[in-house]
Amino acid sequence: MITVHNISPMDDFVFMQMKDGEEILCEASAKICGGESELLDIRDYGSGLSYDMGKAILNALDLKGVKTVVCTNEKLQKTLMQLRFSAFSCEYSLSLAGYFSPNC
Repeated sequence: MITVHNISPMDDFVFMQMKDGEEILCEASAKICGGESELLDIRDYGSGLSYDMGKAILNALDLKGVKTVVCTNEKLQKTLMQLRFSAFSCEYSLSLAGYFSPNC
């Protein structure tokens, strides 16, 4: 069974792992500052589940009251576009306002 958990003990940092039993499939990390968060990385260990891990960390950030997520990690471009981030110069941005509403 695949499980996803936030394993960070800090309030201003989210570090999540997606596992199948003991096997780590994906990891994601973000730091939080007020109502904004910076998505640092999504690491896919060959599982093809980066999008799902991205949705999981965005949901965790939303539940912590984050309103805007930014990312400057160019390696995540494909996943960020799938998650509906907008590109502005060298930064990607996403508003979580209504992102998880039933109409999306």
